[in-house]
Amino acid sequence: MPTPEEFLVDCNQTFDRLFAEAWSKSPLDTIYTLVRVDGMADGSWDPLEESMGAFDDYREIIEQAIAMQNTKRLYRQRLLYYCHLIESSAPYEIIKNLTLCRIGKQFHLRPFSHLYRKGKDSFSSIPPSVKSKVNDIKSIEDQNSMALLSTKFADAIDDQIRNSFFHSDYCLTDTNYRWTESGPAKQISIEELDLKLSLGFAFFSAFFAKWKAYRIQLGQGKKVHKMPNYETLELLVDEDGLLNGFKVHFSNGHIATFKRSKHGVTAENLSFDNEGAVGYFVGMTDELNKVWVWNKKLVDDWNALP
Repeated sequence: MPTPEEFLVDCNQTFDRLFAEAWSKSPLDTIYTLVRVDGMADGSWDPLEESMGAFDDYREIIEQAIAMQNTKRLYRQRLLYYCHLIESSAPYEIIKNLTLCRIGKQFHLRPFSHLYRKGKDSFSSIPPSVKSKVNDIKSIEDQNSMALLSTKFADAIDDQIRNSFFHSDYCLTDTNYRWTESGPAKQISIEELDLKLSLGFAFFSAFFAKWKAYRIQLGQGKKVHKMPNYETLELLVDEDGLLNGFKVHFSNGHIATFKRSKHGVTAENLSFDNEGAVGYFVGMTDELNKVWVWNKKLVDDWNALP
C-alpha cells in the first residue's frame, strides 16, 4: 500500500490525465461536466455545496482534537469526514462523465440512472451504492482498455470501514479499530486505520483540486468562443473567478443559459433527451442564419471579444 504522500502525487497525475483526456476528446461535454449541468433549482438544493461547508467544519474539529491530543475524538471525526467524502454523489458523477468524455461519449445528466432500483411504490427509488458506482466506472475503463482509476478506487475506499462506522457497528480503542458486521469480528491497528483514511483524503483532495483548477483556468481564459454550427459559446464566471456556467448565442438572437451559484441553478432554453444529453431550444428556426452572433450583434472580429 502506498504512503499518503506517494498516493497524493499519483492521484494528482491520474486526475490531471483524466481531465486532460476528457477535454481533448470533447471540450463542450467537459464544460457541462465541470459546471454539473442540471435543471432549474432554487438556492440550498445542491448537496455538494452543503458538503463543502461540512468538510470545512470537520477539518476545524479535527484540528481541535489534534490540539487537545484527544485520540478517540480525532479518529471519530476523521471517520465521519472520510465517510461523508466517499458517500458524496457529485464526485462520482463528475468522474463518470469525464470517463464518458474520455472515450468520446456525451455528458449524461444522470450518469448512474441505470443503477437505481425500484422502491416500495411508484414514487420512490433506491439509489446505487458507492460500490456499484465505482464498479460502473471501472467497467467502462475495462471495456475500453483504458484503465486509470481502478487501483486508485481500491486504495481510497474501504467498504468495511464505511459500513461499520455508518452502521454504528464499531469500537475504537487507543490501539485498534474493531467491527463485527458481515462475518467474524475483525480489527485493524490505529496505524492502519490512519493510513486508510489518509489515502481516502488524498484521493478526494486531488480530485477537488483538479476540478477547481480547471474551472479557474477556464474562468481566467477567453470567454467567447466560435462553435461550428453558427453558435457562439460564452463562458460564465462567478465572483471567485471560477467557471460556473455558459450561454449559447444563436444567429436569430435566441440565447440558452446555464448558471450554477449558491443562490440556485438557472437553466433556460436547455433540453435533455432520454439519454441524458444536453440540447437547446433555439427559438424560431426559420430565422437562423449562417452567421455568428453574440449579444444579438454580428461577430466580425473574434479577437475583439472577451
